[in-house]
Amino acid sequence: MCSEGPEWIRIWIGPRLLTLLVIFTLCYFHALANYSLQIDDELASVRSDPGVWLMQGRWGAYLFERWVVSLPAIPFAALFIFGVFSSIAYLVLLSAHGVVRPAVIHVLSFPVFAAFPTWMHLAAFSANIAAAGLALLFCCLFARAFVSYVDATTSRSAGALTHLMRAVVLAALATSIYQSFVITCAALGLGLLVARALAQPEASRPLRDLVMLMLILCLAVATYWIMNSIFLYATGLRDGGYVGNIVNIRHFFLDPLGMVRAALRNMAAVYGGSAHVFGMNILGFPLLILVGIVAIGALTISVVPSFAKRAVILAMIGVLVLVPFSLDILSGGMPVRTMVAVPSAVWFFTMAGLTSGQYWLEKISVVALLMSLLGLVQANNLVQSVDMAVRHHDRQLAADLYRRIAEVQESFDSHKIYAVDIHGALPFQPLQVRPMTSTWGYSFFEWDGGNLLRMVSYMRLLGYTNLVEASADRRRANLSIFSAMPRWPAPGSVVVHEGNTLIKLGDMPGYPFNVP
Repeated sequence: MCSEGPEWIRIWIGPRLLTLLVIFTLCYFHALANYSLQIDDELASVRSDPGVWLMQGRWGAYLFERWVVSLPAIPFAALFIFGVFSSIAYLVLLSAHGVVRPAVIHVLSFPVFAAFPTWMHLAAFSANIAAAGLALLFCCLFARAFVSYVDATTSRSAGALTHLMRAVVLAALATSIYQSFVITCAALGLGLLVARALAQPEASRPLRDLVMLMLILCLAVATYWIMNSIFLYATGLRDGGYVGNIVNIRHFFLDPLGMVRAALRNMAAVYGGSAHVFGMNILGFPLLILVGIVAIGALTISVVPSFAKRAVILAMIGVLVLVPFSLDILSGGMPVRTMVAVPSAVWFFTMAGLTSGQYWLEKISVVALLMSLLGLVQANNLVQSVDMAVRHHDRQLAADLYRRIAEVQESFDSHKIYAVDIHGALPFQPLQVRPMTSTWGYSFFEWDGGNLLRMVSYMRLLGYTNLVEASADRRRANLSIFSAMPRWPAPGSVVVHEGNTLIKLGDMPGYPFNVP
């Protein structure tokens, strides 16, 4: 009764995990301590059927929301669950690299892995971030299974097939939650192969292991696709074309150079810590990556005797830099929230510099790490400050709109249902820089160019529950009426017409009239 419990509990749920959770809480304190509705939360908060994930090919996210976290868009819980999963994932990743007891440098580098500003872009969608933590854990478990497979094949010991099957299943599970995580598996696998080749220059076979990594990931994607087809068939749902909308193969073949240039621009902006992406310049990021590449290159030349192995290792470094942006090449530009492999790649180069064994490289890495930690905390809180302003604006605007709706009715009754049609959008112009391709800092009343479903759902969530959207036919008929109305907040911008309350926020019609 007084034993310390199983060894795995002492390792994974002990002081090490608690230390990482404390660091995670410090990095995300404002986001954890405050609740701010984000774009999509207005729908996710009241969603009872997670089948939307199946239509996007994300059956893992479907199972997670159905059986684990059924209400993802709630205060604190979603982001904290991500923190728990990412902390465990980090310990698993360290163990895959042979680190059983993390040192100070491993603890200090944890925010690069779990609080890199790209995660805040994903955290803008509360329904995504909790499951993303589980996907990250699957990726790190994949890394551990993969390195066990490599060790088993090198030593010709038993169990190689078991490790291979585990790696395939774990990568498929990560992909099923968010397709971009297959890229994270690739980045983690490449990092392990480089580290192993440098630690065992004579015994390692990097080219063979690289081919096996590619094969395992192909098998994982095939497994994911088969399971996705089974889920769609079993539920009777249809594929919504989510993946097809991301990967534009036709455009790639029409303009491959243009697609590659766009991906390289995104890569330079993200790795360069550009204010265009993060809202402020973070000079520590490019310095961390550069020092890490120099450290690996120098170590490769000094410890690897074979020219062929050197070439393979250096090529893998190049691939590791590029692979987090591989979907960008096929799409011509992806939102920053999809770049879930970037933190893992940057973390690997961070550790390479900190453990290079070269005094001057290690000192530069420490300085770059401190600059990066300061930068990522500021960047994550910058989006929070922008968001606080826009959410205050949205709440005030919703109250003003509801007041005007009540004023134009002949006899307003709060228990009566009113059909509303809103034309156009009302853009919010913050003083601070809004991050690129993110919903942070954008108004519910401007997203999609003005989306009636989003705006009315948001107002209902705030308590204005007697509002509903006008019918599609009625909305088309209202377009001619809107053309003669003044914009909000001018008198006459809110009127009643044939039983519908019409509100004109902007001159240009909103969704779906603003799309082909």
